Amino acid sequence: MPILTIDNYRKTKNLLAGVYEVKQAPWWLPSGVSESNVLAAYQFKGAVSETLSFYNLVNSSNYLLSKNDAGVTWTIDKGVFIPAIWGAGLVGFDQGYTSCAIRFSDVDVNANTEIGLTSPIDGYYLLAKTANFPQSGKIYYKTPGFSKIKF
Repeated sequence: MPILTIDNYRKTKNLLAGVYEVKQAPWWLPSGVSESNVLAAYQFKGAVSETLSFYNLVNSSNYLLSKNDAGVTWTIDKGVFIPAIWGAGLVGFDQGYTSCAIRFSDVDVNANTEIGLTSPIDGYYLLAKTANFPQSGKIYYKTPGFSKIKF
C-alpha cells in the first residue's frame, strides 16, 4: 500500500511503498518521559461519555475517578465543571506525585477566590488562582497560573 507523506514546513512530498508500522506515543505522554512513570491520565473534554471521562487512560483498572458533589457536571464539549463550592470535585486518585500537567479554562480572574486543581501530597495544593495571607489581609492573585503552597 503506498503512503504519501507531506511536509508542509519544507514543502515536500514523498511517496513510499512497502509495509510500515507507525507507532505513535499517546497524546498524554510527553517526550522524554517513560510510560512506566505516568500514573494516570484523564481526558474529560471530548470523551465519549461521562463514565469514560473518569477512566484512567494509562491503566483503566487503577485510579478511576468519581464526582464527590452533586454540583459537579460533565459535558462532551466542555469536560468537567466543578462549581465554586467548598469540597466539590473529583475523587479517586490518592497517590502522591511530584509533577502534574493540567489544562483548564473558564477561570474568573476578577473574582476574589482561590481555585484549587489538585493536591499532589498531603498539605500541598496546586492552584489555578492563589491567595497570599499577609498580616494586612488576604490578597488574591487575578492571573491564572500554577503554584504549590503549603497550608
